[in-house]
Formats: sequence, structure tokens, C-alpha cells
Amino acid sequence: MLEHFIFKLRGSNNLPMDEKALTQFPIALPLKEVKALTNGIINTTDLITAADGQKYIFQKINTNIFKNTEGMMKNIDIVTTHIREKAAKSGRDPERATLHFLPASNNTLLYKNENGAYRVSKYIANTVSFEGKATEKSLEMAGRSFGTFIKDLSDLDASLLSETLPNFHNTPMRIAHFLETVKSNPANRLDSAREDVDYLISLIDEGSKLSKIKLPLRVTHNDTKTSNVLVDKTTLEPLAVIDLDTVMPGLLCHDFADSIRYSANYVAEDEKEYYRAGLDIDMYKAYAKGFIPAVSSIITKEEIDTLVQGVITIVYEQAIRFLDDYLAGDVYYHTQYSEHNLVRTRTQIGLLRDMLKRRNEMEAIARDPSLYK
Repeated sequence: MLEHFIFKLRGSNNLPMDEKALTQFPIALPLKEVKALTNGIINTTDLITAADGQKYIFQKINTNIFKNTEGMMKNIDIVTTHIREKAAKSGRDPERATLHFLPASNNTLLYKNENGAYRVSKYIANTVSFEGKATEKSLEMAGRSFGTFIKDLSDLDASLLSETLPNFHNTPMRIAHFLETVKSNPANRLDSAREDVDYLISLIDEGSKLSKIKLPLRVTHNDTKTSNVLVDKTTLEPLAVIDLDTVMPGLLCHDFADSIRYSANYVAEDEKEYYRAGLDIDMYKAYAKGFIPAVSSIITKEEIDTLVQGVITIVYEQAIRFLDDYLAGDVYYHTQYSEHNLVRTRTQIGLLRDMLKRRNEMEAIARDPSLYK
């Protein structure tokens, strides 16, 4: 199984992204080595080795995406402090159970200058992240990790955190924006996507169900890809959830749903043979097998009742977001060709159709009493 765990390093250079910014953190200079990491697509990240041999992760935050960097880092500080306390009480190593950011010269976890916003975290040694195609084993581990993340933070008041990405899972708002784009047809692409538009409009009631249900507001991760879990390089046991920029108040079912949407589809998100899209029930079951037992002691009846609805809603929401962007002329998502967002839409629609047909099967797995012992 080791071959599935890859820690990608891209090239090597002599200087970090911003040498002036780096001097604002308590790191022994000059640096011995700098390597650019490519397993993230939002922030710019270097793995640096300080003069004393200590390794750190040095990042320039993408402020086009994360506009409230102070609020984001405050969230991260609150969450990581809480997890370290929980880890220490449960016998886990608090320094390997979560990320640990260094204070800058301004006594915050963030340094900003004319070039951007920067932060530094300790490198967690002897770890890897899952970067290849998900397997049942890796998906179960990811489910356990993200479930444990929510459980560890279940006694933390979610109102203490700011919304890093406002209205991120506000499905009614996404629907309203989608309908406006359909009406205005700004890129004159409506004719090429009429069938897709009509199908998604026909499911507005389905896509709106979750928003009408009162559910506990929790501290959630909101980007539950398998690559956001660090595992021990030797034992392959999960250690820490990373990429905490999207941690904010949210619903438990969102963290259950997003990993399934991303990893339990038969095809990749932008597969041109989108007609092959559909739910891989074994992968769905694997994530449930990891996630549900981890949250079984804190999950409410209402949350159990909405696990599957959450998955369906997230897939629907992503479909309208891709199609909205296609109709608008590809203004948000990066595309490689003119129909890229339309292809992405159709892989989500294929997955959605299959989920709606197999809802009872999905419900039976999500309600399996053996997962709640």
C-alpha cells in the first residue's frame, strides 16, 4: 500500500517566496534548503530547512480566495489549540495531532506586507498525505480522520469562528444566482446546455430540502479530500487533518458529503466520458465505515436523518456551480478548454442521477446500527 502514498515535491530553489517575510518568524537563518510543494492548488507553499536543521512549511496565502486572512488564522489558532488539548488528554501526541503555526514578529500567526500574506507551520516529520486515486482503505481512513476532527471540536462553540468563505454552502443562494445566470445568458451558451439546465431546475425542491431543516451548527472542515489527511509514513495510521483554511461553522453532513462527492464517483470530476459517472457504493460504504463510528457519540438523530440528503445536496450544489460558471463564461473555475465546466457539470449530474436511484441503499448504509456502537 505504500506506493499509494506520495509526498510530492516540485523542484528546488535557493530562496523562499519572500525572504523579508520569512525573517519575521522565529526561524534560524540562513536556510539550508527550499523546495516548492505542488500538492496544493490554492496557496503557494515551500518546504524549508532552517540553519539548525528544523523543517517548516512556509506559505503565501491566496488572498484572492481568502480575503479575511486575519479571521482565517484566528479560526485556525482556536481550532488547533483545542485539538492539541484533546489529543493530550486522549494520549495522542499533541504535536502530531494537528498543525502548529509559529507566531510572527507582530505576535499573530500571520505576517502581511506589500507582497502578500504569509505564515509558517512546523513540519510534521515522517508523514505523508494521500495524493493518488482514493482506495477503500484510504477513504475509510479519511472518514475516520474527519469524523474524529468533528468529534474533537464538538464541544467548541462554533460561533467563535468567522465564516472564512461566506455563504459557501448556502444552496438557496447558489440556486438563485444560477437562475439569474440562466436568465441573462451572458456568454450565449444556454443552447448548448439546455438539457442540463432543465434537469437541474427540475430538482430545485430536492436541492433545497436540507436548507429547511434545523441542524446543529458545528465546527467543520469543508474540504474533506483524502489528500487533506496526514498519515504516519511507517504505520500508515492517520495522524492529523491539514489544510485548515476552510474550517468554519457548518453542518456535519457537509463533511460527510464532500469526500463522497469527490472520491466515490466512478469517474474523475472532469472526465469527458461523463456518461460513465455514478456512485461507487463500496467507496461510499468505506467512508461511512470510517466517519460514522468516529462521530457516533456526538451525532444527533436529525444529523443521522440528513446524512444522505447532505450528500445529494452537495452534489446538486456543485453541479449548479459548475453550470453557472459555464453559462457565465468560465469566470470562477480554471478551465483548459471551452466545455470544461460543462463536462464537470455532467459528471456531477451523472453522479446525482445514480444517487437518487440508490437513495434507499445509501440510507441503509448510513443507518447501519453496527456503525453506531
